[in-house]
Amino acid sequence: MITVPEKAFPEIVDRYNSGGRSAANDYIREAYKIKHPYFVIDRIKKSGKYQYEASSDRFIALEKTEHSPEGLFMSLDDLCEKPLAEDKGNSFNSPGTETMDKLIRSLLSDRLMQLSKYITIDSASRTVMIDRTTLLADGYRISMH
Repeated sequence: MITVPEKAFPEIVDRYNSGGRSAANDYIREAYKIKHPYFVIDRIKKSGKYQYEASSDRFIALEKTEHSPEGLFMSLDDLCEKPLAEDKGNSFNSPGTETMDKLIRSLLSDRLMQLSKYITIDSASRTVMIDRTTLLADGYRISMH
């Protein structure tokens, strides 16, 4: 199966923006021997690196900076992997606290995984999607403030 690598997306997007959909489709057919280039264009739309504007029929490159939503928040892995800052005055390096930290991380991870079944946050569109039907079916009550 032939796939177009992501490093080729900028060239395809440039051709799409300058010559339109047909120019991009022709380029994909010629360069990668793909019969149905629709799926490549669809992959570009879903990649998160480009935003498609239907009104102007163009792709806009999304830059990931520290001011973008992806740069503002740390992932769960980043939070768990960073060592705690050591305070010289208080020494908490006993084996009991390390196991307690592992237990807390495990519990938080389990709780977040459970919440992810019901809640999805789309930071690009600033939308919080809550699966109300599943929440109610699993016995939860919903209270909004």
